[in-house]
Amino acid sequence: MPEFKTPSIGNAIYLLDFAEIVPKIRLEQGRAERAYEGFVFGQSQQTNVPDDADPNMARIILDGNHKRILISQVKSQLDFDFEKSELTLGQQIDVVEKNARDFHRRTTDGFAVIDYRVHALIVDLQYPSANDQQALQSFIYDRFFKSPPVLPVASALCQLGFRSGHYFVNITANAYESRRFEIAIGGLAPNPLVARQLKDMELVETGLAFRIDVNNRPRVLEPGYKLRSDPEGIFDTLRSFLTTEFIALTGLRAI
Repeated sequence: MPEFKTPSIGNAIYLLDFAEIVPKIRLEQGRAERAYEGFVFGQSQQTNVPDDADPNMARIILDGNHKRILISQVKSQLDFDFEKSELTLGQQIDVVEKNARDFHRRTTDGFAVIDYRVHALIVDLQYPSANDQQALQSFIYDRFFKSPPVLPVASALCQLGFRSGHYFVNITANAYESRRFEIAIGGLAPNPLVARQLKDMELVETGLAFRIDVNNRPRVLEPGYKLRSDPEGIFDTLRSFLTTEFIALTGLRAI
């Protein structure tokens, strides 16, 4: 079995889906700035994406320090960046929850351009490891697949979905590797646009990544359901899953 270092969150997303598409959402830039004032600092940006383009593409962006709000025709979304964070996984989840609660309230109250029905929390857990890719891919295969391998395992990707009370919990598992690509600019340096092969780039980190998606879609089907102005039990569901079912599935501890 591969050995793993302390896990952390690479990225996290908290989003609220509109009940219907809002084709002219780009006109709500001023309302967005007022709703999120003091939460994400800096002036908002228009992406100038045409109204008839993909509804999922962001029309309004508000950038902040390690967090960003993306507003499309179908949702308002908060992205977190925990790159090089020294916080523990539990502390990172606390940070996500604190900000998600504020974002949720500001969105449902201050940016109420339409009703909201679905909310979702997505976290990317990363378990760094010194083992090579084959060992990591084999770990996923051994934990999630029951049929015997007919050849040496070169890659494995698993996606499972469960229902936990009023929430769906989806988990995706895969191996990852991070590489560093550096270019020299100026002076007598070679053309920085020269193509380089992936194998020639410095290998920074390898490990396992687990994407966990918790959402309230089962409740949306209930007659008369209306999303409240707080995240309800979505974080309790995440923590419960990480301390019980996640361990049973992977054999790994998270928090």
